[in-house]
Amino acid sequence: MESLSSVVIGESRYPYRLESRCRVCVSSERLAVERAIADGQPYARIEEIFGEPGGINARGIRGHVRRGHLPITAPAVHAVADARSQQIGDAISPIVQGAAANLWLL
Repeated sequence: MESLSSVVIGESRYPYRLESRCRVCVSSERLAVERAIADGQPYARIEEIFGEPGGINARGIRGHVRRGHLPITAPAVHAVADARSQQIGDAISPIVQGAAANLWLL
């Protein structure tokens, strides 16, 4: 099972933390859910995408993060968040530049 925050030992990859009672930890979608979390998706939206009856839900996703199953300080989490921040910055840059160019009109 892959996790966004994992460690490689030898030829194997291990999640930093696996809690057998956490539905996100044991989900085959764990990596995708964690990428969505790092990407800044609201927990309710992640539930819409990956949820299933008796499975992953917004409350469980919140608990997964709050209990440290996805350490927000892990380098991989920061890398995903940084990449997303860059994408957002690139997308809004023309809008900001256009607004700044028109400031003299105010």
